[in-house]
Amino acid sequence: MVQYDDPRFSLNTEIIEELKFALGDGLPDLFNLFIQDAPQRIEAIRQHIENLDYAEIRTCGHTLNGGCATFGATNLSEICAELSEVCKQGENKETLLEVLGRMEEELENVFYSIDLILKDN
Repeated sequence: MVQYDDPRFSLNTEIIEELKFALGDGLPDLFNLFIQDAPQRIEAIRQHIENLDYAEIRTCGHTLNGGCATFGATNLSEICAELSEVCKQGENKETLLEVLGRMEEELENVFYSIDLILKDN
């Protein structure tokens, strides 16, 4: 199993190794789908925050969360779950945007981590 000591590396290496075994050469395809989809989900969340459409924010966050869970982006997954809870509580736009900001920061770490994995293969 490859160990990544970089503090920005934010994926579960055990899950990555399992996926490498299960998907073989298909792992980059999984990553590429996520890389294409995640920014669109983030933008949709931002638009729904502007309208305080809690149901749509939760739907987009849930979809993003599912992708994160697939390959061990646990930190991002936890932030997605937090966004859902914040929506359930009917928090204000400022709170929602703060959570979204953390999602965006962690998404950058996930992309960075994916890049390291792809370069390692």
